[in-house]
Amino acid sequence: MNEMTKTLLFVGAAVLATGVAVGTRSGSPSASAPIEISEPLFPTFTDPVAAASLKIVRFDESLASIKELEVKKSNGIWTLPSHDGYPADAENRIRDAATPFIDLRPLAVSSDKDGEHAQFGVLEPSIDKSAVGDQGVGTLVNIKDESGNNLVNLIIGKEVQGNPEQRYVRRPGQSVVFVAKVDPNNLPVKFEDWIDKDLLALNNWDMTELVLKDYSFQVAASLSGPITDFDERFEMTVGEDNGVWKVNDLLVSDGNDLKPRELKETEKLNDDRLRALREALDTLEIVDAQRKPENLRADMKVEEGFASDQAGMQSLIQHGFYPVQMPTGEVQVLSADGEVRVRTKEGVEYMLRFGKVEGVDTEGGEGKLNRYLLVTAKVNEGMFPEPELEVVPETIEDLEKPANSAELQPEGESTSSRELAAETLPVAIQNEDDEPAADDTATESDVVAEDEGNTEENAEASSDETATDAGQAVESNEDVETTTDEPVAEVTESVAEDESATDQDATDTADATAAQDDQTPALSEEQLKAELQRERERITKENQRKIDERNDKLTKAQKKVQELNYRFADWYYVISEDVYKKIHLSQLDLIQEKTEATESTENQGFGPDALRSLENAVQP
Repeated sequence: MNEMTKTLLFVGAAVLATGVAVGTRSGSPSASAPIEISEPLFPTFTDPVAAASLKIVRFDESLASIKELEVKKSNGIWTLPSHDGYPADAENRIRDAATPFIDLRPLAVSSDKDGEHAQFGVLEPSIDKSAVGDQGVGTLVNIKDESGNNLVNLIIGKEVQGNPEQRYVRRPGQSVVFVAKVDPNNLPVKFEDWIDKDLLALNNWDMTELVLKDYSFQVAASLSGPITDFDERFEMTVGEDNGVWKVNDLLVSDGNDLKPRELKETEKLNDDRLRALREALDTLEIVDAQRKPENLRADMKVEEGFASDQAGMQSLIQHGFYPVQMPTGEVQVLSADGEVRVRTKEGVEYMLRFGKVEGVDTEGGEGKLNRYLLVTAKVNEGMFPEPELEVVPETIEDLEKPANSAELQPEGESTSSRELAAETLPVAIQNEDDEPAADDTATESDVVAEDEGNTEENAEASSDETATDAGQAVESNEDVETTTDEPVAEVTESVAEDESATDQDATDTADATAAQDDQTPALSEEQLKAELQRERERITKENQRKIDERNDKLTKAQKKVQELNYRFADWYYVISEDVYKKIHLSQLDLIQEKTEATESTENQGFGPDALRSLENAVQP
């Protein structure tokens, strides 16, 4: 074989090799990119309503920790399996998280090599495999339907340089890395982002009283057995009246027990801290939740047999809550760091108990502490006293008694029920034939009054003869000559006339009253029975209205408490230490010394002291 032949053979082999290489390359992602990016990544996912579960797994490289959150719909209810099945407020959140994956198409192909996955940040996160020092681990998103079929399964990696809206993405189990427009911020892994944040369902202005109990309860182990340390510091009940905070009750420790005391003249409540407390209760947010023991009831009383449940008992103690037998024999649960009670206009009382520190919150990178919280609700029975009911008359004689209700007569009057009945009876049933003549009554009264007048005149005459002569002269209209006693007679006559006029006015008044009394018809037996029945029906109806009104309010409060405890029953809540410090206040937080500036500000109001100060200021 000559050199020319060899050369031609080598050239042919090279051409053949090049063709094979080109043919092989045509199957690579770059060559087939137009075909790959022409189809949606998840063609079967067309409706976000089809999503029945969402799982997000994210690796934190700085802490070498996995954050996992799963939301699942079961029997029509969204829960968080990743957080012991806590109820999720996920209907809208799932829709917002799932919608961007519908018709999600790749914009380009970046790599098809497994060794480059870390470079694009699309390594699959794994609780078992991800470890300290790992880099390039992405966020896994998995959406399934009710049958458990994958609708979306994607690893989201790093941001494309120069295109903040674009990310490198990869489907698990495949090598190809795509570029797609997707935002991982729509996929939060924080517990509080997937729940109803209004935990207490409290309205700021519905709070009527706050009961603040500052105490600590600890149990320490010793060779002789557990040692209990119960330190009660103070208990205060405050209420708000027209925007002003008032102390309704205050108990402070004397070293042994809590004793009542009043605020000193130099002390006042810290309004700013109380307003912040109420606002914190209104907007109370939790950062996590863990299940309570099954035998622990919602009202925090211990079920029978719970003492033998060592696992449940240990769970309570680990979280800072201690079953304690009270003097009444009942077993209650006290907390490690006191409690707060909130009473509302609806008659609902919330009880918040503060347990141990849960640990360090690393989510925000600030290393803040968290604390366990137990919440229960009960009916505030003091808001629902038994109504004062009116006595229902049983017999006609009961109508003769003074009315047994303020509604029957104005205060200060003594009108009997029968008299009232006669005054209010319809005209049609009054007996006009029995009505006495007004003239006869007046005449009889006049005779009585005249006799009384004559008796007084005779008494006057016996003491003064001259006055008697003068009186007789006036009555007979005769002319009488003036005597030396005439001035005395004139004075006596004037006094007698004044007294007679006064007596006559009294007589006229008595006559009018007697006439009015005589005009009141006497009621027949049938009329009295009818009035008795009407009075019984009126009182019974009014009493029932009072009972129904009280029972309706009590029923609403009981229903509200039942709904709340259904939410609270199974959970230890976790709150941030910052929220805890706003709600759990000490005596120093609540009571402060008045300052000159404070007193000056208080005197700038519109009360009597302020007006008096203003008057003194303008006087010369």
